[in-house]
Amino acid sequence: MGDFTAVEQALSGRTDLDQYGDNKRLLFALQLKFGIEDIHAVAAAALTDGSADKSCDLLYVDREAEEIVLAQAYEAGNPNKASAKESKAADLHQAASWVFGAPISEVPERLQSAVREARAALEDRQIRQVSVWFVHNLPESETVQKELDQIRHSVDVWLKDRYSDSSVDTINAVEIGRNRLADWYHGSQSPIIIDDVISVPVDGYFRETHGRWEAYCTSIDVRWLKNMFWQYRDRLFSANVRNYLGIAWRRGNINSGIRKTVEEEPENFWVYNNGITALVHRVEPGPDNSSLVITGLSIVNGAQTTGVIGNSSAINPSRSPKVLARFIVCRDPEIVRCIIRYNNRQNAIVASDFRSNDRVQKRLVREFQELGVVGYNGGRRGGIEDVIRRPADNAVPATSAAQALAAFHGEPGTAYHEKSEIWESDKLYHRFFSDRTTARHVFFCFSLQRAVEETKKRLRTKLNEGLRKDEKQAVEFFERRGSVLLLVAAIGTCMEIYLDRSIPNPFELGFADKPTLPEAIDRWNPLVESALPWAVYHLDPVLKGESLRRHDEVRDALEKFQASIGSVANVNKEIFQAFAAHVRCGK
Repeated sequence: MGDFTAVEQALSGRTDLDQYGDNKRLLFALQLKFGIEDIHAVAAAALTDGSADKSCDLLYVDREAEEIVLAQAYEAGNPNKASAKESKAADLHQAASWVFGAPISEVPERLQSAVREARAALEDRQIRQVSVWFVHNLPESETVQKELDQIRHSVDVWLKDRYSDSSVDTINAVEIGRNRLADWYHGSQSPIIIDDVISVPVDGYFRETHGRWEAYCTSIDVRWLKNMFWQYRDRLFSANVRNYLGIAWRRGNINSGIRKTVEEEPENFWVYNNGITALVHRVEPGPDNSSLVITGLSIVNGAQTTGVIGNSSAINPSRSPKVLARFIVCRDPEIVRCIIRYNNRQNAIVASDFRSNDRVQKRLVREFQELGVVGYNGGRRGGIEDVIRRPADNAVPATSAAQALAAFHGEPGTAYHEKSEIWESDKLYHRFFSDRTTARHVFFCFSLQRAVEETKKRLRTKLNEGLRKDEKQAVEFFERRGSVLLLVAAIGTCMEIYLDRSIPNPFELGFADKPTLPEAIDRWNPLVESALPWAVYHLDPVLKGESLRRHDEVRDALEKFQASIGSVANVNKEIFQAFAAHVRCGK
């Protein structure tokens, strides 16, 4: 197990996550696993904890990664306890039943929007993996994992019953205690966390080398691979944090095919299987060339092959098949990242990566630097170490900025449901990112989105203090998935009212000076507060009906919202004028 002191220190340094209380560790784990650049935007949408959360603290739906994560967080007051109580994990059974089993009419209203989103993704066959997490600050235990295994079985039954033709092929139920999280963190810093010297019996091999890497290719007995699996378990896959969830349980035919070949056609396994690729610290020939001696081991491709072999009880020693293997030594961090990325289909390049060298993005990166804003990278992802580092107070993540830009310009459905399409589709991309798009304007839109997110957080923190009727209605509005971006769009339609002048080109809107992000958020806050009653009245029905994709209904709601803001312009004259004093429209 990894040294948990390092991850606790890293977690302690993430003071930006303190606002989420006991969910801090959960969000850190989610960011590690998915490489999320803007965890605060995800938290605003995915956190569900509260008095009526039914033991569901987070429901994260990622259509791009094809995964749903249902999670519960627990932070023990005494971190020296031996393990968490299995009753805590058992609470997740209730959460899973609401998300995957119960009729939507019986799901508590607070969870309905989140559950609808998850079920819609399942119905659209855009989910391949469902994960149930129990995240806490104590050591893992077998008793807790057994409880989680029961939940995993129940989820499988519910999915088979409700979505018999779904694309889900993997269901995980994982205890993420301090040791597993430490291993994840260690793996994010160094892809190889197994440091042992290991002998690999071989009949022969060949060597390939380049200036910055060296590789030995050979055939290995699957019994050796099985021994590695049982000795190291999920630590064997540390180089890829996304796959670093323990042994996945699959419903589909991929693993059954591997198992069938291993057990029934071992003589053909070598030619049917793609083999494994592993990173090692060092590799050299053993005595008489009958072995390779490796130091360190992390499998970057072939996790399913390894898992099936490890769990097979019918490998005949006399007919034990072999599998192709590559052991790679590389000390160049960038090449290592590429080896991991290109050898694992789940780490495919995301759409925004293809735009990072676009001339518009290069210009925006320069302009953001001139504004004194950090973090905008033009859509190009950095390493995981860049993602999990505490973000600067004045940072603008490119992916969230693109969503804010699309929402502000009247397309909240695109911003919420098709965020990758903004980068991937030439038509959409050039609609929002063109020669008229400036960093000043992107910052303007993004700071509005942040102001809406922070308003949502402030209201949720008051849940236990007693809310006024209008505040309760606002909380209910914000519980709807897509509410933040819909409100950004609504406020965006009202800029002529707020500024009391014609705006020929909305892309020329921006702050007249160079405020920091916190200062910009403060400027937006009064507008957001004044807009909330009209959001509840005009926008909530759109979200209740799950019609954010229906452009005509969204447009109609935005027009009604705009008319209402106009009707109270005189009442809010001082608020609007104070905001307008900070804004300019033009180069």
